[in-house]
Amino acid sequence: EAMAAGLPIASYPVGDVARMVAPENLPFITEAPSEVRLRDALQALVADPALRASIGAANQRRARAEFDESVMIARYRALYEEALGRPGALT
Repeated sequence: EAMAAGLPIASYPVGDVARMVAPENLPFITEAPSEVRLRDALQALVADPALRASIGAANQRRARAEFDESVMIARYRALYEEALGRPGALT
């Protein structure tokens, strides 16, 4: 949701976070567990509004391109069609 809202993300690399964010956001996905690195990432984002806006915009573009409802529906449809062994069966 943060990406769709156009926000940068500072996080530990849990789950698929590092795969999901825009490449510009990767420096703010810190090694876990390091409270110091996470703090530094947050401080860098707080201190630089232009950086926040740039990374947020990149995240929003990625969220729309990769995780928008229409994109996800098409991916699930293709997955089910592949599982059924009948490409195009659900369109």
